[in-house]
Amino acid sequence: RSDAPNPVSLRQITGRECDLDALLRRVCESICLLVDTLPHGAEALRLLEDMDFQGTISSGTTYTNVATACSAFGETDRALELFALARTVYEASSRTEPALLGGLYNNMALACVAAGRYDKAFSLYDRAMETMATVANGQLEQAITCLNMADATAAQKGMEEAEAEIDALVDRAWDLLNDPSVPRDGYYAFVLENDDKESEGELYLVDDDTVIIDEELMAGLDKDLDDFFEKLLKE
Repeated sequence: RSDAPNPVSLRQITGRECDLDALLRRVCESICLLVDTLPHGAEALRLLEDMDFQGTISSGTTYTNVATACSAFGETDRALELFALARTVYEASSRTEPALLGGLYNNMALACVAAGRYDKAFSLYDRAMETMATVANGQLEQAITCLNMADATAAQKGMEEAEAEIDALVDRAWDLLNDPSVPRDGYYAFVLENDDKESEGELYLVDDDTVIIDEELMAGLDKDLDDFFEKLLKE
């Protein structure tokens, strides 16, 4: 619970019990990963210059990765500088995949929102929407962009003043996610719902080649497998 005057627990927010130790471990692991990224990122940028690799698609990817780490640590101005370098590289190359460019526009827009540069952010979000419209099954990424735009609108104008705009963006994201033409084999989750049809958590999440199974769902699996094999050997 919080030490604030009106404390709110995670259970009140999420409607379920949370393993705080597990959550803290995940946060610490993420922080460690980002901390490691910054010095390695600086070294990668130095190597790009020493080996004269600037202007290559690989350099654009490096700029983007280091910029993302800078954004996570609040180094927004530095992040925007690196995103701008990546944008120059990607837009100048005919070999840049549209999905890569769309992702860059999205990430750069997020950094602009953090810096309070909303006009620039919305311009980049529009470019992301246009770019992802040319990508096969790009509706899923467009839906994410719509939700990012809703967050940016709320940050710029406030929830009450921008309620209609936010609702429209969320509805648009919903329509994109429910497009029947979008394949579901690489981007879906089995979600646990309570009796009121409210989501309580993702039991089985699939994103391309990554599969995440909830720990509670897997509880006792080792023993079940041991018992199964023991029975199988006896038979």
